[in-house]
Amino acid sequence: MTLSLEPITLPLTTNEKGVVYVEGSRIPIDFVIYEYLEGATAEDIVQNYPSLSLSAIHAILSYYLTHRSEVDTYIAQQEQLAEAKYLEIKERSQQKDLRQRLLSRLDR
Repeated sequence: MTLSLEPITLPLTTNEKGVVYVEGSRIPIDFVIYEYLEGATAEDIVQNYPSLSLSAIHAILSYYLTHRSEVDTYIAQQEQLAEAKYLEIKERSQQKDLRQRLLSRLDR
């Protein structure tokens, strides 16, 4: 018997904003990698995300281990984007509070 040695299709997809998700889910690759780096096994990750298959997790982790620097750079960029968005929302919120305080002074 001979084994069929076909390449495994990577179960990842990218949306229009460039965010990489596990195919067929709304779970970004970041979540899988964060769990792995915290010591979770593939089985632990599937338990935490039951919509993902064990084979998908193994494929993603294999990809990560093969392309670690590239994936780490991508995750760092995603973290920077998230931080920028957080600061933007926080600033807008503070401006709204300032406006409300100023308006309340006019009512006195």
